Amino acid sequence: TLPSKLAKIEGTVFRNCPSLKTITCLALTPPEMRADGTTFNGFDRSQCTLIVPQGCSSAYRSAEGWHDFGEIVELPDIKDGDFWFKINGNAATLIASADKSSFVGNVYIPSSVTSNSGLTLAVTAMTDSAFADCLTLTSVTIPGSVKVPGMYVFRGCKNLTSATLQNGIPYVDTGMFRDCENLTSVSIPESVTHIWSVAFDGCKSLTSLTLPSKLAKIEGTVFRNCP
Repeated sequence: TLPSKLAKIEGTVFRNCPSLKTITCLALTPPEMRADGTTFNGFDRSQCTLIVPQGCSSAYRSAEGWHDFGEIVELPDIKDGDFWFKINGNAATLIASADKSSFVGNVYIPSSVTSNSGLTLAVTAMTDSAFADCLTLTSVTIPGSVKVPGMYVFRGCKNLTSATLQNGIPYVDTGMFRDCENLTSVSIPESVTHIWSVAFDGCKSLTSLTLPSKLAKIEGTVFRNCP
């Protein structure tokens, strides 16, 4: 973690640091780097996540030397274990975590979280691609409090084998389980009325699925590549 008052980083500071996967920089303004570009010499930024203060991601994405990070994310409003959340009015949106490998095995997404001021907030949404390409996730339970599941939220979770959507979730979002090639079991609740396109595209191990009685519409290519 780099401090908030950091103004400049000299050359070859992070050279030969192949295990460094996450850097948190608390400076509101991207710190200056050497003009010769050697600050990160020999360090593959494309494989590292940069975490910055809220509202600062655009500045880092356009700053010389900082824009080459594989992913630039902003610090959350709330941290609950490995989960990160952003406050939206009287509710919370799950934004997963900068380190998706922290989600190992069976994951139960909470239906509510407590803010720093002590308020209990319902978890009503998940950001798009929140868990995408998380290879350590094997099963997930999503609470009925979630009304916006998030597009491509579990895309490419190749070791995900089961998913439970609890009653209250209104739809299966676009590409929600796309390319989850080992997914064999999905529980869809009666509250689901709509399944969006490519929701299960590439789920090669899915052999059976029960669609709820209130389902009204299924979009195109939902079950494409489900041999």
